[in-house]
Amino acid sequence: MFEISDNGIGMSEEYQRMLFEPFSRERQEGTDRTQGTGLGMAITHNILTRMGGTISVKSELGKGSTFIIAVPLQIADDPEERLIDENGKDSEEINDEIFKGMRVMVVEDNELNAEIICEILSIQGAEVTLAGDGNVALETFKTSEPGSFDLILMDIQMPVMNGYESARAIRAISHYEFMPVKRRDEAASIPIIAMTANAFSEDVQNALASGMNAHVAKPLNMEVLKKTVSRVMNQNQNQE
Repeated sequence: MFEISDNGIGMSEEYQRMLFEPFSRERQEGTDRTQGTGLGMAITHNILTRMGGTISVKSELGKGSTFIIAVPLQIADDPEERLIDENGKDSEEINDEIFKGMRVMVVEDNELNAEIICEILSIQGAEVTLAGDGNVALETFKTSEPGSFDLILMDIQMPVMNGYESARAIRAISHYEFMPVKRRDEAASIPIIAMTANAFSEDVQNALASGMNAHVAKPLNMEVLKKTVSRVMNQNQNQE
């Protein structure tokens, strides 16, 4: 269990009840404007919940706040011990800094989902560009300078053009003889990962058949996403 305290401006009892809701922010007298996106505590709460933990707050206006975090952790006997999966095999190593400096296009039509994933990736050090549907993603890719993106995270269920159609259209650019060679090469090789609530084996196969490299299920698990991106990037490097 951890306790983190400050002696800041504190929070009202009313606001504490909605603190962990996305986009919640409190405006208080004496402040010029309400800062931040209102997503930090919602993301923190989501991460801790996934870890089997909890977070709560005690706060009083003008006296500061105390956050209480309880999370189950296991101390490894051997610092060099590797993670073992359920089958008893060594799990894939995770590059915790995989997104640092990476240029990522996030294709997502849901405003809340887009805000959360973009915020998380930005915190991880990525340069993020948001496309609101598959057609916007296609046009953004076609009109950008070659090398503008290292990765595309593609939602599936979107208006105008869905993720499967967008991935196929991007891959098809590799066959356009009127396109510059660098653009055609990039269209063929840029990693595209599906991110969708559709997580059945048929959905995974549909993603691969459309030209995507991999599939991750929503809600996103950052450990799984990092592992998937690391694997796809390594495969691309081995094919070069």
